Amino acid sequence: LGSVLFAGYFIHIDNIPVWIRWMQWISFFKYLLGSQSTAIFADNLRFECAESDSAYSVCNNGGSEIPGPHVLTNRGIQDIGLVYVLVALFATIALRVATYFTLFYRYKPKSPTF
Repeated sequence: LGSVLFAGYFIHIDNIPVWIRWMQWISFFKYLLGSQSTAIFADNLRFECAESDSAYSVCNNGGSEIPGPHVLTNRGIQDIGLVYVLVALFATIALRVATYFTLFYRYKPKSPTF
């Protein structure tokens, strides 16, 4: 659950106390969120502004559309999609290798007896 918390799904990373923000860098979900978000928002995707107060400065300054890269900036996600994918892939492989060796040495196969 903590991994999802530090990914930025529910709470913006700026709202997490400074002394514990370092955990975002070891959160597997942060890299998944970053890769998915950059795949969706990095292109020239545009969203209509809400009619009332908006969290985006573009809308508050008289604009009618929010560009996709502005959404990434507002959420604190850098536009480095390939890096997010590579880190998530490396973490997946490392976790599987660590699990394999843990299970192999913890539960060594027994030699057949005749």
